[in-house]
Amino acid sequence: MTIREIELNNFRIYKGKNKIELFPDGNRNLIIVSGNNGFGKTTFLMSLVWCLYDKNMGKVDELYRKEIDEKGGYSKYIGNSLNFAAQKEGETRFSVSVTFTDVEIPDTPCTEITIVRSYDSATNYDDELEILIDGRKNDLFTGSKEEIAKEEEIFIRDYILPIEIAKFFFFDAEKIVSFAQINTPEQRKDLSLAYSQVLGIQKYEDLKNELVRIQDDYRKSSAKPQEKREFNGLIADIDFKEGEIDRLTEEISNLEEDRVFKRHNSAELQSKLIREGDTMSVDELQKLNSRKAELDIVLREADDSLKDLYSLIPFGLAGGIMSELVTQLETEKAYKQNKLQLEGVNDKTDVILGDIEEAKKDLHFSIDIKTRDFYELQIRQLIKKHFYNVSDESKFEHFSTLHDFSQGQIEEFMHLIAKIKDSKSSFENLINKYTKAKSELYTIEKNIREAEKKAESDYVQDLRTRKENIDRQIDSIGVEIGKRQGEIESLKEQVIAHKKQKEILSKKNKCFRSEPCS
Repeated sequence: MTIREIELNNFRIYKGKNKIELFPDGNRNLIIVSGNNGFGKTTFLMSLVWCLYDKNMGKVDELYRKEIDEKGGYSKYIGNSLNFAAQKEGETRFSVSVTFTDVEIPDTPCTEITIVRSYDSATNYDDELEILIDGRKNDLFTGSKEEIAKEEEIFIRDYILPIEIAKFFFFDAEKIVSFAQINTPEQRKDLSLAYSQVLGIQKYEDLKNELVRIQDDYRKSSAKPQEKREFNGLIADIDFKEGEIDRLTEEISNLEEDRVFKRHNSAELQSKLIREGDTMSVDELQKLNSRKAELDIVLREADDSLKDLYSLIPFGLAGGIMSELVTQLETEKAYKQNKLQLEGVNDKTDVILGDIEEAKKDLHFSIDIKTRDFYELQIRQLIKKHFYNVSDESKFEHFSTLHDFSQGQIEEFMHLIAKIKDSKSSFENLINKYTKAKSELYTIEKNIREAEKKAESDYVQDLRTRKENIDRQIDSIGVEIGKRQGEIESLKEQVIAHKKQKEILSKKNKCFRSEPCS
């Protein structure tokens, strides 16, 4: 896939239509975009991200998310992107288009694909997305306007560039440093998703899920009526709960967008309160708010990391049992190896004795039974003596396997043990970090409150009341988001349980395993 051309129309500092061709010139296939500060390099990069990912651009770069939050939501952020000179001339619409070549779409021959995203600041509503294949609209996208828009967004993620990879594709030099400082669970999760997309693991997962669906269809058709009803019920429950997860996720996204808008309004009211109190300059206020936002992020990240450590507490309390389990697993591993070694020695001995029996057929004299038994016993004992450590066998004379873990389960358990051992220092570091950030945040909030108290006019009282109402709404939204997140976790657990039940039901009947039935 190659970006051949980009066109910016009335987008921020780019007035009118500005077409940038990025097609390689002969053997020179490296294109450098350079210029002085303020000449549009950052806007140029931002236009690509907006064209492909619209309101999800905050997932590509933390910088965009912060800017969207500061502006009070995506609509306000992107609605201010109309070129100022074009706006004075009565223009209301701006757009960005990106043309790609060498894009492969299964069963659809094409030379190039153009993604066009536009926005009308007069309506200040939703973006308009248009995908052209070889310059024309295509029947790949059908249905209502909302359905077509959803299909087009999915098309970009499937055939152009998944959003999980975009954050490692669209970035400036400063972002390289942040890649080396990934240390929070959320950052590690994002990096893992990106690796999954780059390495094709996600495609493998999709194929595996499709195979499971085909197997389910076959199992249903070959099952007994009662089993088929149970199987259909489980699949229906799984589909319903996964649909509920998608619905709740969408609700959380809408709530978070509403919370961003209200936080912006709260910050504006707070700014007015402090200005009325005449206790600090606007620059000082901005510095306080910026530092407060940074500390909020530090506390959230510390909370997430602490939650990970909290899950280890039960294992730490059961330290003695965990230690015994480690010893048991190590002994079971040695026991299995010893058993396999002994079985190998016995198998080889049987082969040797069999070869001797074959060789006896060529003898012209007979060997009595006692002599044969004597030498057979001696051969077995000597082979065992020289090729097997007999002392190991005595260690396991009264031993019995309790867990019979697979190698993967053993490695997973030992990884847990290592995390428990490292958790003490990690916990102490996190507590220090959390306490320090909490103390600084308290001081900042105290300074803001003191500044507000110095203004007691009716106007200031009205501002304070409005701000308190908005802050309560923000807290309420946080509670609602928490409830939905809890529901999602519960539904995910139920889906996992249903899938396990479905797997058990599949194994009950040989027909379910695509094996011949008697």
